Amino acid sequence: MDVLVTWLEKKTLIRLFFGTAFVVVLGVLVWKHREDPIGWLQETTRYRVLLGIAFFLVLGVHDVCMHRENPKRAKEYLFLLYAVFLGVLYAVIHDEITVTISPAYFIVAKGLAPVADTLRLDTAFLATEASYGPAAISGALVLIANNPSNRWPQIPYARLALVPGITLACAASGAVLGGLYGRLFPPASGLEYAHEFKVAPGADIRFVVVWCIHTGTYVGAGIGTLLSCIHVVRARRKAATIQKA
Repeated sequence: MDVLVTWLEKKTLIRLFFGTAFVVVLGVLVWKHREDPIGWLQETTRYRVLLGIAFFLVLGVHDVCMHRENPKRAKEYLFLLYAVFLGVLYAVIHDEITVTISPAYFIVAKGLAPVADTLRLDTAFLATEASYGPAAISGALVLIANNPSNRWPQIPYARLALVPGITLACAASGAVLGGLYGRLFPPASGLEYAHEFKVAPGADIRFVVVWCIHTGTYVGAGIGTLLSCIHVVRARRKAATIQKA
């Protein structure tokens, strides 16, 4: 193990080189597919997710080797992967429910193939593509709120693992409220949106309900992330006050 640690310490420039090469290669690929970079990015989502997981695992193992007594970075990477997993899991469940309410929303507004046998699987992939980025950002903001400080102690990771639940609860609450609003008071803009896609009469209300559910989820997740960060900061302040007492 000591030999491995020594080797890693001497290979900083090599790691920097490969990191830079990765960014350059990704940039070249995006430029190569510049006519439709968004389409190319969507097609390669699963590979980029796997590559991202592998990247953080390598960094985590490296940190464990370098700081065996307290691998702080490895804990952060593990928390980030945990937050992404929870976000993707919520998104998949969320979209599987909403595709049941209005398949038309995913077929005409999201461009999924109108094939009953594959619609749910395609919806799950779409949910993964749409959620892993925001989930990573939300988790990163929580980590920033818990950054080491001379003024306040950090929250233990066992407790920090409960914090993403605030974001998920707010997202779910926003989805419920959005759905109720869309059903009881269908907004004219939502109906116009449905009619632009030529959604059949009768199905347009369900389309609007799902549209409102998704909007409520986005708003709720944003509020939940903010509340999560506030909760972490307040908990750290309280812990600092107890330590001084």
